[in-house]
Amino acid sequence: MQAPNLHEAAVAPVPKLLLTPAEAAQALSIDRSTLYAYLMSGEVASITIGRARRIPVSALEAWIGSKIEPPTPPPMPPRARRRAVSRG
Repeated sequence: MQAPNLHEAAVAPVPKLLLTPAEAAQALSIDRSTLYAYLMSGEVASITIGRARRIPVSALEAWIGSKIEPPTPPPMPPRARRRAVSRG
């Protein structure tokens, strides 16, 4: 029986925690210039490492979460609306 070769062992890929502006824009399906506008306004958080700007995946998820609008209730049928108005 042979010992497993550590160089051939399958290593699970490590998920990226930081994205370049180009990668973040692509992930959001927006132009890079639009992303930079959000970064400059502070709407999307970013960090700098040396001279490189990186956007945390968690910042993108938080920004997306802030943009989700709650569902609106369906409109009341006309008959129910008349009853509600005449009672009040």
